[in-house]
Amino acid sequence: MDASLPPGARFRLRGGSNPFLCLCFSPDGSRLASGGYEKTLQVWDAASGKEVCRWDGPEGNIAALAFSPDGRLLASGGVFDKTVHLWDAAAGREVYPLPGLPHGASSLAFSPDGKTLAAGGYRTEDVYLWDVATGKLIKRLTGPSVALPQVEAIAVPDFSHVTFAGDGKTCASGHLHGLIRIWDARSLREVRHFRGPTDDVFVHLAFTRDGRMLVSWGTEIRLWQVGAWKQIRHFGEQTELRIAAVALSPDGRMVASGSAGRDVGDNTVHIWEVATGMERCVLHGHEYAISALAFAPDGRTLVSGSRDGTALMWNLGDLPQGEPARTDLSRGDLERHWTELGDNDAGRAFQALRVLVASPARTVPLLQGRLRAVVLADADRIGQLVSGLDSRLFKERRDASDELQIQVELNEAALRQALAGHPSPEARLRLEEILKSRKEFSLSARQLQMLRATEVLENIGTKEARNVLETLARGTAGFSITQDAQAALERLSKRAPGP
Repeated sequence: MDASLPPGARFRLRGGSNPFLCLCFSPDGSRLASGGYEKTLQVWDAASGKEVCRWDGPEGNIAALAFSPDGRLLASGGVFDKTVHLWDAAAGREVYPLPGLPHGASSLAFSPDGKTLAAGGYRTEDVYLWDVATGKLIKRLTGPSVALPQVEAIAVPDFSHVTFAGDGKTCASGHLHGLIRIWDARSLREVRHFRGPTDDVFVHLAFTRDGRMLVSWGTEIRLWQVGAWKQIRHFGEQTELRIAAVALSPDGRMVASGSAGRDVGDNTVHIWEVATGMERCVLHGHEYAISALAFAPDGRTLVSGSRDGTALMWNLGDLPQGEPARTDLSRGDLERHWTELGDNDAGRAFQALRVLVASPARTVPLLQGRLRAVVLADADRIGQLVSGLDSRLFKERRDASDELQIQVELNEAALRQALAGHPSPEARLRLEEILKSRKEFSLSARQLQMLRATEVLENIGTKEARNVLETLARGTAGFSITQDAQAALERLSKRAPGP
């Protein structure tokens, strides 16, 4: 192990004097492509960190990279280059140029079927689409004019950033001062637009892999509920800094971010928990600001690129956080860590999660005894639970409240009906708190325990752990915990069984 490597890092890539401005993994995770200031594209072996090939791109800094879904093509765009370029990813040979941008490319995205390449650009609000097979420009997407609210806003050139949803049916673009446009990818028409805070000057976007959330970043990170387009939560703001790079973990549970400013920079990587918007841990190891981030497709590796001319490959199973994970857990230890899984402190919960993953023989039986499939309650059961909110016994009140916190996700109407039925002052107060939590997308300790426990089981990945996940996956469709267990099983089916 290289003594100069920070804890959790597997190896360091060196780009010479070339800062890493953009990074992307091939779809199978075997290769990593990088670009930077010196118009140089590099492809690395993701397992060893060795450079596979490099070649010079056209003029200007490489600002955007994207692999095609089959991994054969690599698209690149430069800050000052009006042409997007398609390369043979193995040979470093240009297949053909894609002209049409008025200025440089700020983002590139292949449609999930690989037939279309989209680009967002600098000094333009439009989105450009090319046919990958022919290299012909399909269309320039131009949205209707949207007035800027009468607030103080920084005057900057136009900007667009583009991303596709995983099902290929929706495209989203981010623009100046918080503006987000939603496009139908088939009709190529705008179906919706909305605006976040106007101090989000440059809005960058990415869909989570499950398609349930759209993530935007500018002055801070924002999560939007797809379909309703409501803001779920926001986090990550730092004084005098803006979010310069973001990566979403494939399982949708984590967001990695790096920040920079005009005169200052943050040389650390921040790992956030999507469920709470709280910080799980911070990764140290770069000298200058973070400029690019990417998760490997299997979700086990994160790469961070910096303006210091290096990139670090992080092993997510060995991130530095608290004390080293122990395997000799007592019954008391297990109970304590189970409680910590429901903690509002995401850092403490993350440490508990790692400890439990490191001790599968003790952890799986514990979780098997604590986790049950979530089933939609009927009217009689809801009535019993509402009555339980008035119990003289603390445990009965807590258990009833915990179950109602889960049921409100699909049973909100029943809870509102119960509230309208003149319950006792104690029950009314608890019902109001539950409905408020639902509106604000906040989770109870019990909900956090279940979601984080699912993550523990997926990380363990043994046959016994999968059995528990299968039990959870048999719950009523629509509950988050049911969907999370089903998604975990689907991801596990694509990798070898655990030990």
